[in-house]
Amino acid sequence: MKEKVGNILQPSVDCAEIMAILEPCWHIFNFVLEHELRPKIQALIPWRTPRSSPPVLVHILEGPVEASGAAAYPCWVSHQLRRSSHKYNHCDYSIRLFLGHFLRCLGEVNAKIEWFAVDAKPLLLFHWYSNPLQLKVRHSVFSITTRSGEEYIADFTIEQFGYPSTMWFMEKKEYVENCTTGQKMRQPCEDEVASAMKGEIEMTRKVEVVRELCRELDFRRWRRWDENARVTWLEERVQEALKRRREGGGASCIDSECDG
Repeated sequence: MKEKVGNILQPSVDCAEIMAILEPCWHIFNFVLEHELRPKIQALIPWRTPRSSPPVLVHILEGPVEASGAAAYPCWVSHQLRRSSHKYNHCDYSIRLFLGHFLRCLGEVNAKIEWFAVDAKPLLLFHWYSNPLQLKVRHSVFSITTRSGEEYIADFTIEQFGYPSTMWFMEKKEYVENCTTGQKMRQPCEDEVASAMKGEIEMTRKVEVVRELCRELDFRRWRRWDENARVTWLEERVQEALKRRREGGGASCIDSECDG
């Protein structure tokens, strides 16, 4: 499926350089969450909340049944709502998954990236049944400064709050004004940042797939390739890697360059 990527209408040279590094990883993250096996959702039920609060949808699991993609959700759930559900409670996860990789890659273009915490302004909230309901959300994003001083936010899980996928990459000022309350939040401590920089995270199948693809695929020609073709190609690589893991295989030698 072709998607508009990012919310920047006329990116600068520095911005385009950053996007060329982040965009493939954003797609990989989306495709892994879409195609991994997950507990099947029996229903998404509205939770009564105060009028001043965003709507809340509660996940009700079907039981031990697992599925992927649309099959893991009731038939009325749209692709965008499904992605929103996938991203629920994955913000710190995305930081730990990618921070070390992005530090290395962005350092090559003299850009800086940090783990940045904000007070999210949700349009809707997801919730797992039986967990305490939290209406105030400390949310983690990537804060990026280019070599020329431009500031951007990359929010790999913005969809969990009801925002469209096109808003995953924005100018920092615009993001703070539109997607947060503006209230300052406690920032991650040195130990948390150090742990994330090392990529310390539970090694699950999806973590292995993400790291395999980020390590083995060569994205230097990514933005020169037709958009539909490159996204389709990448989704196929994700599906192949997940299938190998499910069948008990490990990493494999991948044709590591986007030719064309």
